[in-house]
Amino acid sequence: MTVDQVFDYFGSRGAVARALGITYEAVRQWEYTGSVPIRRQYEIERLSGGKLTPDVAKTPAISFTATQASA
Repeated sequence: MTVDQVFDYFGSRGAVARALGITYEAVRQWEYTGSVPIRRQYEIERLSGGKLTPDVAKTPAISFTATQASA
């Protein structure tokens, strides 16, 4: 999901912040980075009843080596 899609769905930055229980400034930071943090995307998916879905294709993959997995 894009930042604009989130703003369109909720109607304002303040409404997004209230719905997620975060600060307005945190939401504004999304505009600067151009993306919604993946954790917030999953929360927004739940709040929107699935109307907005996470963009997992753009989420950085985390890889583990065998050494890290056994630690």
